[in-house]
Amino acid sequence: VSLLKLTGFTKKYYARQISKREQGEVEVLVGAFMILKRSIYNEVGGFDEDYFMYGEDIDLSYKITLAGYKNHYFGGTTVLHYKGESTKKDDAYFERFYGAMQIFYRKHFNKNFLLESSVSAGVAFAKAARKITSDKKIVPLPKLERNYFFTENIELLEKLSATTATVFQMASKNVHSQVVIKNSLLVFDAEYISYKEIFQLMKQLKGHDNLFRIRPFGCNFIIGSDQSDEKGGVVVF
Repeated sequence: VSLLKLTGFTKKYYARQISKREQGEVEVLVGAFMILKRSIYNEVGGFDEDYFMYGEDIDLSYKITLAGYKNHYFGGTTVLHYKGESTKKDDAYFERFYGAMQIFYRKHFNKNFLLESSVSAGVAFAKAARKITSDKKIVPLPKLERNYFFTENIELLEKLSATTATVFQMASKNVHSQVVIKNSLLVFDAEYISYKEIFQLMKQLKGHDNLFRIRPFGCNFIIGSDQSDEKGGVVVF
């Protein structure tokens, strides 16, 4: 499973046979959003601190199945995952992930020479494939025409506008479902609008060359990401 993820054949790792809104049994749960009973977590030894950035979710999922339990994907909820350093798939990614897989196989397969050789071959293949696909055309971000701040705090709006040297227009969270906003940067104040409402508006307004940012409750920054394979960004104001 881990080798499939590394080399890019992710059907088994990401269980693409299950649609994002369905539910079903899977072999691996990614660590971005995972819930289990504390008793089971303690029983299997929890996350292994020998891993760094990669592999700990694969290891935990595998230990859970070894203990006789099953991993289930549930698509009936919405999760906000801020992207970080582990998102980038460059040479450093492959080196770190390779190291994690070496740890995984040594822990669970008793230093099997054939398996380690397979992992090494997989990493070499993944690097070569990455170089071939790395020249893919980069999709430019949309040209923004307007900037909206969903908030009722005028002071925050003025600070954000001054810091970014951008004119933001105050917007209400009660946006009618038929209203179309396009080519805009939309900033949501989580102190004014709930995350459930934020997700609903994102769903309603996506697909129109809009970009989204969130100001977490009580914070002096906005955060968000525009590309699925790149790190997100933070603007302090």
